[in-house]
Amino acid sequence: DELILRVFSFLQPALVHLPPVAQVCKRWCGLCQDSSLWTSLEFSSTTFSSTQQEEVFCSILQRRGNVQRIDLSACWNLVTDRYLEHVGKNCSKLTQLNISGCRRITDRGLAHVANGCKKLRNVIIHACPEITCQGVVSLAKQCVNLEELTISDCEGLWRDPHRMRTIPAYCTRLKCFNVGWSSASRGIVIDLDIKHFAMYCTQLRHLNVRSSQITDNGIAYIAQYCRLLEHLDLGHCFITDTGMKCRFPRLRHMDLNGCWHLTDSGLKYLAANNPNLEYLNIDWCFRITDKGIEHLAKRCTKLRHISMAHCFSVSNRGIKQLSQNCPEIAELNVSGNFLLTDKALKYLAESNSVSLRTLNVEGCTRLTDQGMGMLLQSCGRLQRLNVRDCRNLSPDGVWLLNNNIRVEGLCQREIPTLVCS
Repeated sequence: DELILRVFSFLQPALVHLPPVAQVCKRWCGLCQDSSLWTSLEFSSTTFSSTQQEEVFCSILQRRGNVQRIDLSACWNLVTDRYLEHVGKNCSKLTQLNISGCRRITDRGLAHVANGCKKLRNVIIHACPEITCQGVVSLAKQCVNLEELTISDCEGLWRDPHRMRTIPAYCTRLKCFNVGWSSASRGIVIDLDIKHFAMYCTQLRHLNVRSSQITDNGIAYIAQYCRLLEHLDLGHCFITDTGMKCRFPRLRHMDLNGCWHLTDSGLKYLAANNPNLEYLNIDWCFRITDKGIEHLAKRCTKLRHISMAHCFSVSNRGIKQLSQNCPEIAELNVSGNFLLTDKALKYLAESNSVSLRTLNVEGCTRLTDQGMGMLLQSCGRLQRLNVRDCRNLSPDGVWLLNNNIRVEGLCQREIPTLVCS
């Protein structure tokens, strides 16, 4: 029985796969009721009938007293506060909850969860427009063991944004905090808010404040108190070169997408203070030139993933410095950089032939079949190549370069994404 249970444990999500298995025989039916198989529940809109949705949901929770993880994101159109009331009453051992996209859930639903699920450690609240800061605060007060909290793209936070800074006083164990927004310049977090989070949540490893209103002062607060930070997303924030003077001893991942105030000086400060960077996104930082890339390449030699799409002033010289000084680059995005020619591909082929897995050169119109052939011949481990809108690459020429490349949607005027099999 233990061996069978072990096999059944891989049948996830349990609500989809275990009911048919239980119909095979009486023995399997009994084993499928074992509580160890029902610690994680992922609900979908097909889980419930159109007439007795809430009753079915409640009965499932009442029969499964060992539930530790619930994901309701796939049935966002059905879930209301009543559903979370059942969660609060029947899932005292719950540690993870995902209500992404559940537009009908309000602060009242969060209060039910807070009252009954004291062991929560991971909560994802994404695109829930009726959730306000007050609801999140009530959750934080009751669930003091929270380690990961996401409250992104929730329009309701704008109703009482001043309450945001009271959250960290109750979540001192937070290791991952995501309050980013997908649309530029929409976030509610300001420097004073981030100061409170940094002071109370000193154990933070992952922080996402994308599209927030924080400035260089906010970055200084983060650097002063969050010394364990490894992942920082500042995309579309009001950051200048001054903010890049801050040092993060353990930082591996930095996202600066859309921080168009940054110049070569800022990249120089960033590289000097954070030499252990492995991932960097500087898309649309169009003030950065080859000089900045040179500073980056010479200091951050451990870079594996770098995206610098639409950095219009970066040329072959910058790619040369990057490829020669960062031999472990596995993913590179230089889409929209019109200055790049076949020389850039040559440098990559010479220095990154073993490491390179993904390359995006979409819109690099000066690349030709000759340069692409050189790259594909040398980079045998390349798995994905995007050459859309590279007008000087002929469809027939690309097809003949490597027999292992699968070309999807090939037409005479447009080269699509190529996937190396």
